[in-house]
Amino acid sequence: MAKRKRGAKTHSHTKTAKPAPKEPSPLPALPSLPELPSFKLNSWGPTVNVAPDNNENAEDDNEGFEEVRRVKKQKIKDVSNAPGFYLSPLRLKCKVKVSALRELALWIVGEGVAPQWLLVKGKPEIKRAVVCMVPGFTGDMFDGQRDTKLHIKNGNTTATEPEEDFGAPIQRNEDGDAIVNNSAPEEKKDDTPFDFTSSKKRRRQEHSDYYPHKLDQTNIATCMKDLADIFPYAWPTVLDGDEKMRLPSPIGSFLRTPLDKEQRKAIQKKHKKTRVTLESLLMTTEDFLDSDYPLHSETVKAICKKSGIPVEQSTAKSKAGEDGWVETDMEKKATNGRKVLAIDCEMCITEGGKELTRISVVDLNGKCIYDTLVKPELPITDYLTRFSGITAAKMESVTTTLADVQKHLLDICDSETILVGHSLDSDLTALKLCHPHIIDTTLLYEHPRGKPYKSSLKYLADKILNKEIQKGGAAGHDSIEDALTCIELLKVKLEREPGFGSQMQKDESLFVRIARQGKKGALVDWGNAAFHSQGAQITAGCANDEEVVENVRKIMNPSDAKDLPDILWTRLRSLEFARGWQSNRDDAGEPKIVTTQAVIDATASVTKNLKAIYESLPIGTAFIVYSGIGDPRQQAHYNAMHRQYKTEFKVRKWDDLTIKWTDVEEQALAEGIRMGRDGLSFLTVKTEKEEEAEN
Repeated sequence: MAKRKRGAKTHSHTKTAKPAPKEPSPLPALPSLPELPSFKLNSWGPTVNVAPDNNENAEDDNEGFEEVRRVKKQKIKDVSNAPGFYLSPLRLKCKVKVSALRELALWIVGEGVAPQWLLVKGKPEIKRAVVCMVPGFTGDMFDGQRDTKLHIKNGNTTATEPEEDFGAPIQRNEDGDAIVNNSAPEEKKDDTPFDFTSSKKRRRQEHSDYYPHKLDQTNIATCMKDLADIFPYAWPTVLDGDEKMRLPSPIGSFLRTPLDKEQRKAIQKKHKKTRVTLESLLMTTEDFLDSDYPLHSETVKAICKKSGIPVEQSTAKSKAGEDGWVETDMEKKATNGRKVLAIDCEMCITEGGKELTRISVVDLNGKCIYDTLVKPELPITDYLTRFSGITAAKMESVTTTLADVQKHLLDICDSETILVGHSLDSDLTALKLCHPHIIDTTLLYEHPRGKPYKSSLKYLADKILNKEIQKGGAAGHDSIEDALTCIELLKVKLEREPGFGSQMQKDESLFVRIARQGKKGALVDWGNAAFHSQGAQITAGCANDEEVVENVRKIMNPSDAKDLPDILWTRLRSLEFARGWQSNRDDAGEPKIVTTQAVIDATASVTKNLKAIYESLPIGTAFIVYSGIGDPRQQAHYNAMHRQYKTEFKVRKWDDLTIKWTDVEEQALAEGIRMGRDGLSFLTVKTEKEEEAEN
C-alpha cells in the first residue's frame, strides 16, 4: 500500500494556482564615495586647525577635514578654596550657639571635632584664633529688613529710647513721648506667590531667624561699613542654656569648657581618696592674686619663691605700713592649737568712701568672741541701713576706732590662726588688715555658672544649710549671723569630699584645656585681667578699648613667632556702655541718659577698633567676633521686680504689695531673657590676598 506523503491534500476538489510574484527590478548603482583618510580615535580632545605643510598636495589630502590632536587641559586655580569660613545652607539647622564658636576655636588649634554647621576650607593654613566679644551689636543693625540709618530725634542729640539707635524709630506723639500700643499686633498676610524653582531662596525665607545676613555696603549703616570689608556674614547667635529667670554668662559660655565623662570620673575618684582638712581649704597664692586680696608679707614671699623672682623685683607688694594698714605677727606662736575665726564686717558711706562701722568675730564652736560698733574717721553720709542695719541712733555714743579694732585682732591672732569669711577681701580692706591664712566660702562653693562669679551668702545658706538668713529686710543684716553661717558652711565642707559644691567637676577653663596640649592662651580685658584668665600664659588689663587694641597688637606681633598665642580672647565695651546695657545709672546714681549720637559714635569707634585688630593679625589667623548677649535691660528690670516682690510677699498681704507678680510679668521676663540670649557673631580668616590688599 502506497504511503501518503506528508502535507498531501486529502480533499478531492482542486483550486486554481496563484501566479508567482514578479521579481523587483534592480536598483540604480550609487555613486562611489571618495577615499577617506585614516584616523586614530584613541583620545579625546578638541579639534584644532593644523597649518598646511610644504607638501603641495597637503591641501588636497586634508581637504574638508581637521586633524584631531590631544590637547593638555590647563589647570584653573580654584579661588574658592582659599582658607576661610563658608556658609553651608544644608548644614546650618539653627542659630549658632556661643559654645559652638568656642568649639570652633578649639578645633582650629587641634582640640575637639570639626564643626557641623559651617564649611571650613584650608584648615591646615589656619593656625590660631583671636576671639573678641563686643556686647551692643543686635540683629536689626544688619538684617537689611529695616531702615539701617541711625535716627537722631529732631536732628540733635537729645535723649532717645535705646531701641531707636538702629532701625525704624519708635512712634511718638507731639510731646515726643513714645506711643505704646498694648494691643495684640495684627497678623500680616503673605500674598507673595510660592516660588517652586528657587530652593535656596525658599530656605532663606523659611529660616530667616537663623540664616546669616549678607554684609555689603548697601545694607549696613555708614558707621559700620568697614565691617562689610572684613566679614562676609553676620551670623545670628544664641547663648547656651535654658534658664527661665536669668541670662547665662556670655563670657563663661566661651571661656569654660565641659569636661568629658572620663575626666569627671578621674576627678571624682581623686576626691574620694583625698581627706578634707583645714590646710587643704586654705587660699593659694593664685587665689590671692585672682581675688585681689590685700597681701601679707609672707604671701608675697611665697609668690616670689614660686615664680623665681626676687622680692625686691616683684610687683606684688604688702600693704602693711601704708596709710594705717597692719599685718598679723608671724613670730607669734600658737599655744592651744590652730584657731579658726570667722569675721564679718558692716560698712557705711562717709565723705571718704566706705568705712568700717561694725565687726563680729565667731570661733569654730559658733561662739561670738568679739562684736563692736566702730566710729569712722570721717562724717557718715549714708548709713546703708538696708544692708548694715546701722542707724544714726546706734552710732551716737560709739567711741571705738579702727585702731582699737586692729589692736584687738592682732592680740587674738597668731601665726597659725585661720580667718574665715565670705568675700573676706572686702572685710580685710575695711579693717586695713593683712593675714596669710584665709578660707573664703565663695571659693569653697563655686557659683553655678562657674568662675569668676560668686554665690551670695544667702544663696549658700539656703542651698547648703537649708536655712534662711538675712531676713531683717529694711533693718539690714546681722554680722554675727553672717559670721556664724560661714563657720557652718566650713564644717559642712570638712565633712564632705573635696569636690562637694565645686563646679570644676563639670567644666574647666578653656586656657587650662589647651595648656595640657602645650598650647598658649592669652586674655586682654578691661580691669583686672586675672578675673577670667585661669590658665592663660599671657594677660593684660586695660582701662578702655584703645588700650585693648594696643595690647592685642603687641601680643599678636611678638619679636619671636614662638611667643604667639594659639587662642587670644578679648573684649570691647564702649558700645555696651553707650547703649546703657551695663548700668542703668551714672556715677552719681542718676538714671543714665542714652543718646543716639553717643551710640553712633561708639559704634563707629568699635568698628574702627575691630578693623585695627584685624589688620594687626598675622596671616592664617581666624578672627571670631561675637556680641555675647542681646539687650539685657528688660530681663534685668523684671528680675529686680521679682526680687522685690519675693521680699514683700513674706511680710505683707497681697493687697498691700507694691509689686504683684502675675503671669503677665512672668511672660515679660521670659521675653526679656529671650531677647537677651539673642546675639550676633562674625567670622573670617586673615589671608595673604587680604594682606596684599592692605599693603
